Amino acid sequence: SIMLLVSESLVGVLAVHVGVWIRFAGEAPEHYSHGPELLMRSLFFALVMVMSMAATGRYQRVLDDGFSAEILRVGISFIIGMVALGLLFYVFPDIFIGRGTNGLAMAFAFVLFLAIRWFFYHYIIDTDVLKRKIMIFGEGENARLVLNLVQSTPFGVRIVGCWPIPGAGRVVPEALVVDNGEDLLDWVIQNDIDEIVKIVR
Repeated sequence: SIMLLVSESLVGVLAVHVGVWIRFAGEAPEHYSHGPELLMRSLFFALVMVMSMAATGRYQRVLDDGFSAEILRVGISFIIGMVALGLLFYVFPDIFIGRGTNGLAMAFAFVLFLAIRWFFYHYIIDTDVLKRKIMIFGEGENARLVLNLVQSTPFGVRIVGCWPIPGAGRVVPEALVVDNGEDLLDWVIQNDIDEIVKIVR
């Protein structure tokens, strides 16, 4: 999350510089793009975009339901950021970067944000680590149904194990059944379990 936040913050700063350069073909007016002023505008743009991403949970655990869903979520974040920037530019006109420059910066940032996330999810982040770890308290037919539901639907969770109940029939895969000789609390702590799903029968 920290790596993504830092990377995308830098992209946000770069996006405004690129937008100004493209908009004015490398010859922006000095009063508009003087070093400190442009840096202030670009930092403000980056801050708003990163806060919009954070507001939609883009720096928290992600659901492993495909990159197309991530594109949609980032798109929603950018829409929120676009609206926020429009309002803030009205309140603070000194940081206004122009509609053309803002549009170019948004487009550039959107493409690079997605490129960064694709790279992170494919080469840096183990998506299994980002999933919530679930333990099923039970090993019967209902436990098997929960297991099949999780495996067939991208909920962003991972079944770590099934805790056996004495006298209950066992229909879940043997590899998922926890050794009954272990202490429940110790096993939950050791495996960093986020949630326990209790099967009634």
